[in-house]
Amino acid sequence: MVILLPASYRDYSSFLLEKEEYKAWADLCLLLNLSPIHIASSELKIVEKADVRVLLPIYHYAAEECIHSKNRDAYRQAIKLLKKLAAAYKKLKQTPRFEDYVQQLSKQYSRYRAFQEELRKGKLIT
Repeated sequence: MVILLPASYRDYSSFLLEKEEYKAWADLCLLLNLSPIHIASSELKIVEKADVRVLLPIYHYAAEECIHSKNRDAYRQAIKLLKKLAAAYKKLKQTPRFEDYVQQLSKQYSRYRAFQEELRKGKLIT
């Protein structure tokens, strides 16, 4: 199945989830540049119940990819992903770590006026 990727993604993904290989599943998603938007919500829920830590790199990568798109719709999508990240960090009881991450993003992309506005609208920064 690995040789047939990306065509065999659905089958391979199901196989990994059945075997509870969540880390390998997350690596597969990152390898194929899949955003949480393109991943079945049922799969995300399964992994979230088992180990939410596995989803963190996927959400981080997808949010930064949206920011790099440099348009307002992508910024809105990034805010949605960041809010899901906030929920994951809250579940892990690491809210200060998420707040530091958002501050770092805000500082790194301080010249992206539209992104800063979306961060404020999303109430991720003040």
